[in-house]
Amino acid sequence: ISDISQGLLKDSIYKTYPYIKFQNKYFYGDTITFKSTFTSMVKIDKVFPLKGFLNDIITLEGKNFCTEDFRNTILFGSYSQLNIISESDTLIKAVVPSYLRESEFSLILKTCNTTTQIKDKFTINEPILDSISSGEKYIGDVLTIYGKNIHTAISEVWLENIKTELVYNNNSVDSVSIKIPKKLSVGKVALKMKVLDRIIEKPNYFE
Repeated sequence: ISDISQGLLKDSIYKTYPYIKFQNKYFYGDTITFKSTFTSMVKIDKVFPLKGFLNDIITLEGKNFCTEDFRNTILFGSYSQLNIISESDTLIKAVVPSYLRESEFSLILKTCNTTTQIKDKFTINEPILDSISSGEKYIGDVLTIYGKNIHTAISEVWLENIKTELVYNNNSVDSVSIKIPKKLSVGKVALKMKVLDRIIEKPNYFE
């Protein structure tokens, strides 16, 4: 006896057929058509990793994800959603987008006309500032800041409390480039970088 209870959507029509295997041969019965009276319960067994950065891949493992007729959506906090790159009824892979406003996110899966709150939260890695590009710089020149977990889309930079103009640098997650602003003092000045809600301050850092 077989129990058909997984991957079903309420009020949808399905077809199946019985079969037996005897002496390495298959014998098939008539096709049976039925209408489901319920939606199979979506179950999420595992989400990993729970820490990462932009462009990283998050994997959801579970059961009864819909892959036909309905588009799966993973809401990422209050303002964003993940970019799904692979999906099946037991596995979904998605990429962390660049348009973020928070550093810790709740996850919600929408699939099969149902919404499932995921108990685990995803945290953006702490930014790290390593160094800046060498050589003399003048007003309007480009200065590149190197580190980890930094990105032009979610970063702001100040030199001596003067907010700088960011320069696009090919979607890098380990460098941010800025233009040297006007009205800087002579000598070493402080650098401040804000990545989402995290702030790094380096006094007397740039000359």
